Amino acid sequence: MPKSYNTDQRKRVIDFFKENKEHHFTVNQIADRLCLDGSGRSTVYRQISNLLESGVIRRFESGDSRQFVYQFADLNEDCDSHYHLKCVKCGRLIHMNCEHLKEVSDHIKSEHDFILGSGRGILYGECVDCLIENR
Repeated sequence: MPKSYNTDQRKRVIDFFKENKEHHFTVNQIADRLCLDGSGRSTVYRQISNLLESGVIRRFESGDSRQFVYQFADLNEDCDSHYHLKCVKCGRLIHMNCEHLKEVSDHIKSEHDFILGSGRGILYGECVDCLIENR
């Protein structure tokens, strides 16, 4: 595990993630939101790497699989044991602990000899906020 320093930059990045628990961001989006210039972006990259390795944040593949997005890792949430919903409009990532999906997963395993990986399981659609906004 990398050595962790409690710097102002680290605190700003952690606070950003805590304030935006329901959302995920690219490194550039984080730097933009924190109003960091070019030199500050390298600090964000470094902090993201350290926070990822220490388990403070989690990394997900973006829909296009070319870049990653990061989200606060709530210690009460075990992302490997449930599925996620991702809004294709706003990018919101929702943790979904649902018994019905467990039943579907069990069905797929028993009837189709295929095991779904819930830790990487993301269902795409539109969140209610985006649906309301588009009306």
